[in-house]
Amino acid sequence: MLKSLMGKAKRRKNERREPFDKKSGSADSPSGSFYFSIFIIIITIFISFATYKRNTIWKDDLRLWKDAAKKSSEKARGHDNLGVAYYNQGRFDEAIKEFLIALRLKPDVAEIHNNLGNAYYNKGQVDEAIQEFLVALRPKPNYSEAHYNLANAYYHQGRLDDAVQEYLTALRLKPDFVLARYNLGVIYYDRGQREEAIKEFKMVLKLQPDFTPAQQFLKSIGK
Repeated sequence: MLKSLMGKAKRRKNERREPFDKKSGSADSPSGSFYFSIFIIIITIFISFATYKRNTIWKDDLRLWKDAAKKSSEKARGHDNLGVAYYNQGRFDEAIKEFLIALRLKPDVAEIHNNLGNAYYNKGQVDEAIQEFLVALRPKPNYSEAHYNLANAYYHQGRLDDAVQEYLTALRLKPDFVLARYNLGVIYYDRGQREEAIKEFKMVLKLQPDFTPAQQFLKSIGK
């Protein structure tokens, strides 16, 4: 069953730095103005990937999941994982198509909504991404990665209060979530909450001593 497979889900992540506008080098705010910080949040996309028994040596995931989706066209798992394979190649339109097929077959699977949200986010369709992350949280309110992804999307839109709340929720659910804690520290710093930022960055280094961005931040302010 799909539920048991999701219980064995692997996490795949594509890292990129955001949310500075590619042309201006700044991040959008709701008012249309821009703000600047020497530190930027780290966007790491968390993708859910269900396992699949391989009886053959496959050239790549895309070939595997194309075959799986073709042979089991009425099973959401194959379409979801084919979507992940397309996503990992940066083929977001094709990924979205497969995630939508998977959701027609299994409408209430939080992980698939999360995956679709990530694909929308990478296409710049942030409103659609936010909607999917919110839908993902309905059946699974303790889904820390979806809260984190939602926070990143809110930050992209300049909705800092909402982003802070979602990072805090992710951290309540998963206190050792290093990236959520680092991003929260960046927002605190941007808002002039220096001591709160320092506290978060020190906690990041306690959890992961080799986390370079936090090291650089504390070094820059002499801490």
